[in-house]
Amino acid sequence: MINSFSLPLRFFTVALCLLFGCSNNLKAENTEFMNAKKKLLASAHDPFEKLKIYQALLDSCDISHNLLYARPMYRYADSMALQATQAQKVKFLVAKAHALEFIAVSFKLGDSSFVCLKAAAQIYQQLHQPRYTASR
Repeated sequence: MINSFSLPLRFFTVALCLLFGCSNNLKAENTEFMNAKKKLLASAHDPFEKLKIYQALLDSCDISHNLLYARPMYRYADSMALQATQAQKVKFLVAKAHALEFIAVSFKLGDSSFVCLKAAAQIYQQLHQPRYTASR
């Protein structure tokens, strides 16, 4: 999951790299990171480790590639929630809702995006974990 400092730090790092002309190194490092994570995903057996790897892939990929990782993460979390204990089920449902948020970003501001965000909000509400709040 994204903490409040990682996203601004990532944007700042990318801006500095572009300013100093090191975007090719950044792209190469990201490709290496993504390939390493994909290999780990293929060999991971622990369900929560798989979810962490999916999350790392989503955090590191370009928005245009969100669906490559968000859809499998959603399906995996959904299937694991069906067979999990109650304590584990909460973690899988949170991961499922989080995947829906990434899917919504891929759809931009269309109806599909709204449907995904609404489904994610319903999961959070079911778990009594309000994620979305209305403000004036």
